[in-house]
Amino acid sequence: MNGFDIKINELKSSSANQIIKLLDTYKKEHGFINYNSALDSFAYKFGIGYVMVVVVDEKDEFYGYSPTIKYYPDNALDMPPQDEELYLNNVFKNKKEAEKLLAKEVIYRLMRVVNPEKYLI
Repeated sequence: MNGFDIKINELKSSSANQIIKLLDTYKKEHGFINYNSALDSFAYKFGIGYVMVVVVDEKDEFYGYSPTIKYYPDNALDMPPQDEELYLNNVFKNKKEAEKLLAKEVIYRLMRVVNPEKYLI
């Protein structure tokens, strides 16, 4: 199981439950088999994306992962278009841990959207 699936299943019993229910419906209706793909498509409806940036050292060798949220123009949170690194000045060596943080942060941002259903039409 990837970090997205682990974290979203953990969040189902939290205050994120409303947005998780919408995500679950979206996932089922669109035939996604995991939360990584479903959340990527779902968040895009709100003008939000995310990437797992692979960081390399000065020798071009793998150093770690830097989870990043991307805000597109006209996003549902009225954020300026930008990339937001979630783990400044450090990287995750473990991809699953980076995925868990990314899933949580994307869900928490989507929780701030007023009337999220209107973006899914």
